[in-house]
Amino acid sequence: MLWKTLICVIAVAAGIAVFVHHAMTKTQVSAVADVRAIGNPGGAVALQGKVTYAEDNTFVLDDGTGKVEVTTCPVWYKRVNICVGERVMVVGRVLTGIAPSTRSDFVIGAYRIFRRYEVIEIRGKPGKPPWGSQRASGEPLPSP
Repeated sequence: MLWKTLICVIAVAAGIAVFVHHAMTKTQVSAVADVRAIGNPGGAVALQGKVTYAEDNTFVLDDGTGKVEVTTCPVWYKRVNICVGERVMVVGRVLTGIAPSTRSDFVIGAYRIFRRYEVIEIRGKPGKPPWGSQRASGEPLPSP
């Protein structure tokens, strides 16, 4: 009886995962070239592709139409281990006022990274990042 319940739970979880994956990848993912052409679309964008460069919580994503530099968070806040060759989907916002490296067309600040069946949460919502009110030591910044 326990194994039947376990199989049902696994089947439901797999169904939910397929639904979420379909919803995230089939209807909302933009091409890098489209986002580049729009400039700053405002709000969150989703991009997916292959990582061509990765170092210190920053990586370059190539979807075949262009390349985007993805910034995550300071290494002292959280280590994000993304490797060259991985296929990922990134949800974030286009950053203005930041010059992209010579390896990319523009820069996006990541909120979440989807890798296979893993979700890497960088920040829960737009606005001031959680690491913006902490020092490298983890101590809160003094109030002005």
